[in-house]
Amino acid sequence: VKCEKDTLCKAIVKVISSYGKTCEKDEVFIQPMLKNVKSAGVVFTADINTLAPYYIINYDESGNTSSVTSGDSNDKKTTIIFKNSKVIPDEFKKLLKAVKECKEIFDNNFLDIEFAFSENELYILQVRAIVRKNKVDLSDIDLEKSLQKLQSKIQKLNRPHPKLLGEKTIFGVMPDWNPA
Repeated sequence: VKCEKDTLCKAIVKVISSYGKTCEKDEVFIQPMLKNVKSAGVVFTADINTLAPYYIINYDESGNTSSVTSGDSNDKKTTIIFKNSKVIPDEFKKLLKAVKECKEIFDNNFLDIEFAFSENELYILQVRAIVRKNKVDLSDIDLEKSLQKLQSKIQKLNRPHPKLLGEKTIFGVMPDWNPA
């Protein structure tokens, strides 16, 4: 929407009328259109189905702020980070810092947060609570020792082996399975 009074007023009226039944406490938030979007997506502060303690980040680098949330992304990437992880990839540090801030502000550990990066700035576009009704609640499960054991096992399996070619292991799901 162009930032002109008449055009903006019409757009606001259109948004409010889309609410159906309105109430005096309804609000419309106006923000500038982002340009030069580097990446955008959604981060969940817990597993959406089990509420397990992971940050699940779905994003793409298409420049479209709605491609992931609309399901239109052809290049969606997913990164899953254990909440107590000591190792956070650099590209997610700013995002996870903002996520922790949102959890404090909204006093809620179960959030669905839309975000975008533009000009090296992080923009929080929308924050919603994850619906917790009728879900298995694994939010308090202690995964730390199990994940550390798994990490050690993968590091061990990834070492060069005298009877295998190559410098590292390539893991797959049944790569040698022959359906014939």
